[in-house]
Amino acid sequence: MERKELIRLSLDELVMICASELVASSTKFAFEDLVATCFNRFPEKFGLPSYPQWPDSARVNKCWLRCRSDRGWLRGSSKSGFQLTAAGKEAAECAKAKLAGELVPTKTKFSTTISDACEKNLANIRDSIGFRRYQSGDRAIEREQLMASVAGGMDMPRRLARSALRSAQNCAKRAGDAEVLLFLRFCEKTLDLSRPWSSKTKSK
Repeated sequence: MERKELIRLSLDELVMICASELVASSTKFAFEDLVATCFNRFPEKFGLPSYPQWPDSARVNKCWLRCRSDRGWLRGSSKSGFQLTAAGKEAAECAKAKLAGELVPTKTKFSTTISDACEKNLANIRDSIGFRRYQSGDRAIEREQLMASVAGGMDMPRRLARSALRSAQNCAKRAGDAEVLLFLRFCEKTLDLSRPWSSKTKSK
């Protein structure tokens, strides 16, 4: 019987959880390791339909191909082994949060429990150039575009930029918007808002 908490996650997200557990002990892992871990952790999702006591390697194979080619979460192959990309590490952490119930995913509509201001904030982020580039797999996004996405621009004082970022993250968590939350975590890491602005930083 399928566990209730697994309804929140896609197969690709479950694979990334397993991949992140494998890289905790080694920087690279084999396809067989991934199949075994997926089946041991989530047998109801990765067992053969007619023989649930055996792992479905074909299902895992389809997942890692999507995670590598479509999402940019993995690099490598079944022959050479796999590694997580930076985006893959973010995706795995977000998937773990979903599994723990810290995020409730939404698809087409925001949660009715969030305010109009939060809904507008998330809609503006999704419409920004920085977010659209991030969704396409681009990670060489200019700082100005990231700041425009979350805080209105580089002219905003760093203290207020930090506050705007935290507010957006809280909105994304309440709405269960995992995609925006991943993007905001990327912005936080890239912008490094813990340090004061400098003319050199602004010109990057």
